[in-house]
Amino acid sequence: MQDGYSTAGTRGGGLGAIARLSSRFDMVSAPGAGTIVLSQIWTSPASPFPRRAADPLLEIGAICLPIRGERSNGDAWVMAMTPEGTTQILIADGLGHGQFAEEASSSAVRSFVEPGAASLTDALGRIHAALRTTRGAAVSGARFDPARGQIEFGGIGNVAGCIVADRGIRSMVSHNGTAGASARRIATFSYEWPENSVAVMHSDGLASHWKLDRFPGLSRRHPSVIAGVLYRDWARGRDDVTVVVCRRRAELS
Repeated sequence: MQDGYSTAGTRGGGLGAIARLSSRFDMVSAPGAGTIVLSQIWTSPASPFPRRAADPLLEIGAICLPIRGERSNGDAWVMAMTPEGTTQILIADGLGHGQFAEEASSSAVRSFVEPGAASLTDALGRIHAALRTTRGAAVSGARFDPARGQIEFGGIGNVAGCIVADRGIRSMVSHNGTAGASARRIATFSYEWPENSVAVMHSDGLASHWKLDRFPGLSRRHPSVIAGVLYRDWARGRDDVTVVVCRRRAELS
């Protein structure tokens, strides 16, 4: 990071310049594990998210990419706000990959952001009905209430969700099934969300046995850095992959 320092004989101004030009900059580096750098440049640095979606107690980072060689992405995710101002997120993983998987996940996203659902359970039920004319998708949704320290989570299929805190990792429940095809039970559950812990949601394009221990203190970094590490080290490589990471920040003074 120090200007003028280089191990390769260059001018040594790269990372310092990137940091100065960035609206938000973060990085992690560890011997044998490599380096992940985050640089966000916003046209309005003081307001990196739309005003209606800005929650000072919530940070979000995400990666959503198709399988290599495929233009259509069968995964999709979206962030929306409830009328009460609560942030909610959906991940949809259309069955298979390619165009028809993309149509299913896109339909799930459109249904999720439409107004009128009285609860997260109702929203998931509406998605299940909307996907009946598609090949179907695995979906999971969450509502985040950082001020109260709670997450409401529910899903149909194998889009996973968990909370990573100092005391360990707690998995959140998603029921078996496929939205648009079969869902024997649609239900959501509430979970305690400690300060400075992170919630991770991901499609099955990410291996289920991932860990964050290669980089000491990684769980304290920006959620986009965490999502980048998880994608780089744990993507299966044979499916579309989505990773969304949300951090509950400490109460503002």
